[in-house]
Amino acid sequence: MIYPVFLGALGGLGMWFVLRGFVQPPAPLRSALEGLGKQRRRVVSNQGGLSQRVGVWVMSVTGTDMSSLETDLALLERSEAYHLVQRIQTACFYGVLPLAVMVLGQVVGVTLMPLPLLVPAVLVGLIAGWFITDVQLRSRAKSRRREFDANLVTYLQLVSVLVSGGAGVQQALSDAAGVGDGWAFSLFKRLLGDARIRAVSPWESMDEYGVMLGLDSLVDLAATMQLAGTSGAHVRETLVTKSNVLRSSRITEVERDAAGTTTAMAGPTGLLMAGFVVLVLYPAVAAVISL
Repeated sequence: MIYPVFLGALGGLGMWFVLRGFVQPPAPLRSALEGLGKQRRRVVSNQGGLSQRVGVWVMSVTGTDMSSLETDLALLERSEAYHLVQRIQTACFYGVLPLAVMVLGQVVGVTLMPLPLLVPAVLVGLIAGWFITDVQLRSRAKSRRREFDANLVTYLQLVSVLVSGGAGVQQALSDAAGVGDGWAFSLFKRLLGDARIRAVSPWESMDEYGVMLGLDSLVDLAATMQLAGTSGAHVRETLVTKSNVLRSSRITEVERDAAGTTTAMAGPTGLLMAGFVVLVLYPAVAAVISL
């Protein structure tokens, strides 16, 4: 009884996807008009080919909305279609896992997965795999933002040194971005290039990229530098102050993480010591009990 219901539900879901593709609703006018004034996020992604095409098709059929993950996807240079395919692949893997365990048990001759629990286990695996992909995405985006904060401190120190040496602010920003490598300094080069092409100030471009990628430190820097004006002395002092503040904040964050890691190790260390004590005292206790 369970297998016909499961296969029927799977077939009905497939038919719903097919029908949804023929009756795809148009995009709402309000969302289309709101997107006209926004800067288009550029995703430099090497995840193309079949996965990208399948993801685009599934998104067009289902109307999937990933606005809550937009900044994280832009920061990791992933497209929404590719992330959707990753969701489906992970969900299918965890969904098939209980079935594989049951088949393995039948081959070995041991009941590892009872038949009544197969369908609930498959459903739980599908749901868990779907959300695990989002959790991994947010975790990687958080790590990249922390990496960016560390690179931003280095970048501001380089800019401060160049400005103190007599270079102009624009020249110092460009030269400092060309010194380093990695994705953070590539981002500095890109936003400065966009600022030159669009004839806007670097701080305005920093603010736009900070909002688009969810980089709060870059947004704060842009706001601070816009208040500093265009005077060389004020800009230099503001850069030095902001660099010191970010460096102190970074050091505090590292110390907090180290303290948290040390506290988390207290439990395993205590269990290890308790096991060692039991191992040492067991022979004596067993001898006393046997008397």
